[in-house]
Amino acid sequence: MTESPIQKNTAPIKGNNGAKVLINILKIIWIPALLILALIVGLYIGYQFITKTSGSNIFHWEIWQRFFQQIRSLR
Repeated sequence: MTESPIQKNTAPIKGNNGAKVLINILKIIWIPALLILALIVGLYIGYQFITKTSGSNIFHWEIWQRFFQQIRSLR
């Protein structure tokens, strides 16, 4: 086989290890972060649509207590 006139660089690439670590962390975290964001947005919009009140009420603890009480009463 004939050699290509362009030489291949086989030396390892020396870069910023911190940037590589950050990129690897972002690769792992971005899907769960998007799922959590979608859950929060869905709760906000759904609560606002169903109750015709402010969607921010979904983040109050009293709303969740009442929700779980209603679920328990179905037994």
